[in-house]
Amino acid sequence: LTDSTTLFAAAVEPILESKCYSCHNEQKAKGKLILTSLASMEKGGKNGTLWKAGDAKHSLIMERLTLPLGSKEHMPPKDKAQLTEDEVLFISRWIGAGADTRTKLNAVPAVDTLKKLASPIVARYYAEEGIAPRYHFQFSSQQKVRELSTPYRTVSQIARNEPALQAEFYLSGSFQKKYLEELSSVKDQLIAIDLSKMPVVDDDLKMLAKFDNLEKIILNNTAITGDGFKHLLKLEHLRSVSLSGTKVTAAALKTLAPNTSIREVYLWNTPVTDNEMAGLRQTYKQISWDTGYRPDEKEMLRLSAPFLKNDAQVLKQNEPVMLKHNLPGAVIRYTTDGSDADSLKSNTYKDPLPVTRYTVIKTKAYKDRWLSSKQVEYVFFKTGVKPSRAELLTKPDSKYAGEGPSTLIDNKKGMPDFYRDPSWMAFRNEPLEAVFFFEGDVPTLTNITLSYARNIGSMCMPPATFEVWAGSNPKDLKLLRKITPAQPTTWVPTRIEGATIDIPASTFACYKIVARPLSKLPDFRNAKNEKGWLMVDEVFFN
Repeated sequence: LTDSTTLFAAAVEPILESKCYSCHNEQKAKGKLILTSLASMEKGGKNGTLWKAGDAKHSLIMERLTLPLGSKEHMPPKDKAQLTEDEVLFISRWIGAGADTRTKLNAVPAVDTLKKLASPIVARYYAEEGIAPRYHFQFSSQQKVRELSTPYRTVSQIARNEPALQAEFYLSGSFQKKYLEELSSVKDQLIAIDLSKMPVVDDDLKMLAKFDNLEKIILNNTAITGDGFKHLLKLEHLRSVSLSGTKVTAAALKTLAPNTSIREVYLWNTPVTDNEMAGLRQTYKQISWDTGYRPDEKEMLRLSAPFLKNDAQVLKQNEPVMLKHNLPGAVIRYTTDGSDADSLKSNTYKDPLPVTRYTVIKTKAYKDRWLSSKQVEYVFFKTGVKPSRAELLTKPDSKYAGEGPSTLIDNKKGMPDFYRDPSWMAFRNEPLEAVFFFEGDVPTLTNITLSYARNIGSMCMPPATFEVWAGSNPKDLKLLRKITPAQPTTWVPTRIEGATIDIPASTFACYKIVARPLSKLPDFRNAKNEKGWLMVDEVFFN
């Protein structure tokens, strides 16, 4: 880092380089998106530009980063290294602040929220600058490294200040031996190679033996049997070998084990028996032989919980809830009435579930000879009818003022634990009072839902009371209904949830809501008579 390093170069680029470059470079431009230069980032790919300055919620990169991990469009792919929570939060905040690529890191005030979020990220990616490099062979040219990265293979430095390289192969159906041979141009720098699922055989180990500085070889789920292990004995720096999912035998491992530099061998799902493994451990004590977890055949394993196929918490008109479980034969049970999803009384999921209002779905998975999954809850809001306009009768807290009254009807949801996002509006010392107007063809409404954050650690609680008033104009309103939402009685996970008031089918032109913050946090919170925050991001009319 230098005095001229920008915030973008110090914090944004390292994240993208670490987590995204392997799929979005000049040789492998997935989605026609290249991230190896600012110009190509700003150009975007076939799905549009990467970000919209000042609008994180509608920026493509944030949409992809925050999709469920199981979604096909989630980025990075679930089998790749994922961004950490603080990295996702920083990118969201950076985009929301204008996605500035020119401001110098040193010019951002230390008290600025963006600087505070960036600091641990900068420290993480530049930590090696204060550490002497481990390797002292020559660096390969950056041009050569870039040329070796193709849609079938990535080659990269293990750290910014290290000449050592690592290589990883993809697309087994397109693999050719020449792709392995081409690495000869960096044979002195290559210390790690991942050939998982590639159609390599024992004879190919002759080629690996030419990379004198190899420390790590991954051959998981290949056709390796161990007949070629004799070729690896000359690798004096080899420390780790992964052979999971291969047909390697104990006899073959006795050929590999005499390489005294080896310290760990991974053997999940191989023909090696427990007795043979005990013998290897006794004879070659310098090696850690990792066979993974081998369950007792009589042991019952616990199912994973059902997961969602929906991409968003707010459902569009006619969009159903779609649940899934990857284990064949698993039965998904669910409830929508607040009761637990036990195996006898709850509903069995067969088809996508229609949802017409705010709904909390509790669900579990069941299968014979398996322990049922843990119960999970999914919260959904329905888009509903958008008012023509909204007016605030009370002022939100100045630190969390959102974007004015439109915040409540713009269909933008906030993150459950990041309240600087302009999607949020907060009240603490006075209630939320807002009026909503329907002009032209007035819709028939049957319920109104207030969406709020529940975060006990941050003192964000459900409203103490919630009222709905209605009439032909703001001066002629009558109370339709008032409710007292249930408050948490113990520490519960942070999430966004809703309070819904059902009303008789109504065609009023004007509705007012009144939501009061909690005047005293519950005793278990141990907050000495502190008031609660009412953190609101949307009001839904259905």
